[in-house]
Amino acid sequence: MINELIQLDKAVAFQYGRVLSHAGRDCKNLLDVIDAYLTEYVDFYKLSLDETLRRYFIFVNRYVGDLKAYEHTGLFPFQDKNSEVFNIERITYDIFLILSGLLQKHRFQIMKNISETEKNSGNCLIVGAGSGLEMLLLRDKFTNIDAYDICISDFCKYKFSDLNLFEKKYDLGCEKKYDGIYAIELLEHLESPYGILNMFGKSLKTNGRLIVTTTNNVPQFDHLFNFSNETEFETKVKNFGFDILYKEIIKHNYFLYRVNANNCFYVMSRN
Repeated sequence: MINELIQLDKAVAFQYGRVLSHAGRDCKNLLDVIDAYLTEYVDFYKLSLDETLRRYFIFVNRYVGDLKAYEHTGLFPFQDKNSEVFNIERITYDIFLILSGLLQKHRFQIMKNISETEKNSGNCLIVGAGSGLEMLLLRDKFTNIDAYDICISDFCKYKFSDLNLFEKKYDLGCEKKYDGIYAIELLEHLESPYGILNMFGKSLKTNGRLIVTTTNNVPQFDHLFNFSNETEFETKVKNFGFDILYKEIIKHNYFLYRVNANNCFYVMSRN
């Protein structure tokens, strides 16, 4: 599908070219996997190419506006009383999340990191199932996967019917322990993210792996927390019983805005 989309829009063609160059030949297979998933998602809802792009740019255009405002005021939308409420439906949000894996280097890098998870015969927990991309990449890595999200699309319910999907907030309602817990692009959506990190510590097996991302200076309309202090974050997770095994700062490269934004990709172990 991406080859058809880049014929329709020069900006999409440019962005995909950047990601393709960044990914290199060794990662072309992952791009093909994301592209095939996008095609399946769009076909499920019978969306045209034009409609797919329209929905993608609904999200992009709002975020550009949020970036402009943040550059001027230093405030996130939730802090700015002049910021308009932005309601977006699940399908449109998912299209952005999937397509951005092909068009934004930082998001592709996160997906690449997840795809490199080693196979494990144990239990996996995904909190923030989102568009399903993480479930797709982890599906064959674990024997059992539990995935939570407050809103799960009909497509994901169909595509991942073999997984245990829970359309609700994650809580400690069971005694199951996990070998791997994934919270990708989730924590910044929570007003108090440390509460759920504490829960993860209680849900993770000793020597299990917690994989999370944080965001710094990403003023998205639905982000409620800014991880501007890495030292504070890392001190708190260590107090919850985690050892940081791997850390990667993934920069967002904006041409038009002087905003130093990044994701931080962490792999942690419970001691």
